[in-house]
Amino acid sequence: MATIASINPFPNNVHTAFEAYISSSTYYNREQLPHAKWSQIHSILENPTAYIPYNRETTNLKNRAQSAFELINNKLYKQSNIQHLQPRYIVQKAKVFDIIAQEHLKLLHTGQNKV
Repeated sequence: MATIASINPFPNNVHTAFEAYISSSTYYNREQLPHAKWSQIHSILENPTAYIPYNRETTNLKNRAQSAFELINNKLYKQSNIQHLQPRYIVQKAKVFDIIAQEHLKLLHTGQNKV
């Protein structure tokens, strides 16, 4: 039996078009963290005492990481606030399409011609 992770419910050209869209210069998502910043925040939260800020920018990043983010089961989440009562999972750009495909399959909507 195939697992959800091994089934791609979309044709390859959909994945290619999605990647082109989110990588285009006209696409902007203010909530999206660049991989380097995501990695730094994750490292800070894993071991805050080991991360030594070396300038104002890294000091601000450490403060922001500790005040606005949290690790839950070693996954990065944005902390809850007034607008969002539950912590929100921070998805890396490289994993966005895979998560969309997984959720698509969980909804039992595997394609255009459902059987």
